[in-house]
Amino acid sequence: VAPRRAQGGRFSVRELVDVLLDSTVLVPSSTDPSREGLSPVLVDLQGVPHMVDASTLGRLAGTNGVARFAVTLKGRQVVEGVRAGMGILVHAADGAFDLSPDLLDEIRRNFVTGDDGDPSA
Repeated sequence: VAPRRAQGGRFSVRELVDVLLDSTVLVPSSTDPSREGLSPVLVDLQGVPHMVDASTLGRLAGTNGVARFAVTLKGRQVVEGVRAGMGILVHAADGAFDLSPDLLDEIRRNFVTGDDGDPSA
């Protein structure tokens, strides 16, 4: 729903980022996160590694061959936790979109706030 509203100009950039950060996403893992930690599925998009996320279990179907596990996280946790130089590929209910490393840096710089309300990197 959010990407459609954004395309129609009904969301401000801030509102779109807030939806992204507050959304619950599933992150597929090739290892059991409760035993071995999270081993996210990575794909290469034009030479840049991207971590795969999904909005529903059904959207994770494409990772079944490499990931038997998934963890549920808030979008904020994913944005804050993905390493520098890596993007995110999100499989949403109505399609997929990617967030480049530069865009993630900008989101962290301008929209992610700490407990005190100040933007944090």
